[in-house]
Amino acid sequence: MKLLAVLVLVFSLVSCEKKSEAIDKVGSMVQETKNSDDYTVQDKNNQSNSAEERIFTFDPVITIEDEFIPLLNTNVFVKTADESLAEEIHQDLITYHKLVDQYHYYMENNATSKNLKIVNDRIHQKESIVLDEKLFNLLRDSIDLMPVTHGYFNPFINPVLELYDGKFSPFPIENADPKAVDIKNALKTVLSYEQATENFIFDESSYTLSFKNVPEVSLNVGAISKGFIAEEIAKKYRNGTYLLNLGNSTIYGQGRDYKIGVQSPYNNRGALFHINLPSGLSLSTSGTTNNYYILQDDGKTIRTHLIDPYTGYSNDYYWSVTIVSDSAMLADALTTALFNVGDTEEAMEIIEATRKAYGCTLEACFVKELSRRREEVELLMTDGFQIYIDNEYKDVSVVDKKIIGK
Repeated sequence: MKLLAVLVLVFSLVSCEKKSEAIDKVGSMVQETKNSDDYTVQDKNNQSNSAEERIFTFDPVITIEDEFIPLLNTNVFVKTADESLAEEIHQDLITYHKLVDQYHYYMENNATSKNLKIVNDRIHQKESIVLDEKLFNLLRDSIDLMPVTHGYFNPFINPVLELYDGKFSPFPIENADPKAVDIKNALKTVLSYEQATENFIFDESSYTLSFKNVPEVSLNVGAISKGFIAEEIAKKYRNGTYLLNLGNSTIYGQGRDYKIGVQSPYNNRGALFHINLPSGLSLSTSGTTNNYYILQDDGKTIRTHLIDPYTGYSNDYYWSVTIVSDSAMLADALTTALFNVGDTEEAMEIIEATRKAYGCTLEACFVKELSRRREEVELLMTDGFQIYIDNEYKDVSVVDKKIIGK
């Protein structure tokens, strides 16, 4: 584990006397954060006890082949005054990383870890497998979410995602879409909820996953795993004081309130808006800032890594979707799902269905671009989202706010 030797978050205010010695390291972290898989989310907290807290960043995880993989394949840090707590969370994150990685093999307790990579191998071999309880629950929860989200969350979208390998970038580049015929063929192998429940058998008594006549498919939990992990960390460390950042797509604060800034789509400005995040709640944002490309056919259409499982392409209904919830897992999954739901009435149906099915608190904000030339957006919010917005912060990009679902 590496301790970043500054007393502030990447985005916190740095005192004048500390600025000169910290500027190189802070600048490095800002660049790393901008290259993460979702929107940059900034901790703007300036409470008096923040000076006692430090940022802890972590080394890569080593695979069986001696490859060095970034923890959870993104930028992860914990802000806390408790170094021992940071180290405990670090060790848990390593364990979870090994479980959810679908591309690499790892050693765990002198044996090959039964992770998602092994699960996908077994699917192709049609062999049952006894899983770690956490991974078992994550896979089951991922499938259970499919009907609740009207199918917009789909853990079987791998065949389509693979067509986009190497196309996305953290900075503006032009690229071509995959061939339409390839997308059409890949979509045929993306399972529906009915197909998934027919062919995937979960035995809760033994945490065994068995398969029937499963076609050549694989599971991908990238759109839910960070939220799931944050939720598990939250359950285990209820009495600590810390901010957990899993690649900025999932933020969880415990022990005190935090002020978080959601990045503006116009990078020459600061945060688009600030959120007052109460202790015990999580924040998730998915959007168009990173992992995207500009369609070379027209030079303006933006394609993101948030692929619509019905069409095989990303949509441009919103610039981003942000959710505040007491369930980090649901917040993570729904920001991905709702990004591709252009009808706000249907989006509200999904939100209400999720609240009812899981008994959770869940409020959403959709950032819709009005004019790229004038750099103007509007915020489409559920009624309960308003209480989290810091109204003292003003950004000239936000020209309108509307409440949906009434």
